[in-house]
Amino acid sequence: MNQSYASQLEAGLAAELAALENFVDLTVQERQVLRRDDPVELDRIVRGKARHLADISLIEAQQRERLEQWHPEGAPAGGLRHVSDWLPFLDEQTSARVGGLRDAIMRHLERVREINHGNRALIEDALQRNTALHDFIARLVANPPTYSAPGLPPALASQSAHLVDLSG
Repeated sequence: MNQSYASQLEAGLAAELAALENFVDLTVQERQVLRRDDPVELDRIVRGKARHLADISLIEAQQRERLEQWHPEGAPAGGLRHVSDWLPFLDEQTSARVGGLRDAIMRHLERVREINHGNRALIEDALQRNTALHDFIARLVANPPTYSAPGLPPALASQSAHLVDLSG
């Protein structure tokens, strides 16, 4: 395999790993902000995650393009689509480095998946609390509590509440 292609593959994987490391950091920060219930900071972090996802997508697209251009001798006619497919065509040292980068990327992706799963649970819990609070306030507004003497029938109780002046 052309050493230039191997170097480009390795450099692309290193860039993807660095971007994923930053993405993991943002995802951890997102968890902390969710626990603090800080919507302004959460918005900043979510926007940062979106930028990093765009960066990662661009790096992956560039990697796919590179992989599609390389046709080492002995490669199957359908081409080599995954980094793991390329490892047998690299020299031993490069293969070890590229394989290590690929494994680190996979670990980071799994870590992001785990943290995002926990973040989703925190968000769903917050939504349930907010919905319950909204429903409680809506019931209070729709049926405001009134004063009534104990034991009065409901019709008289509602009339007696309007007769008592509590403002003074």
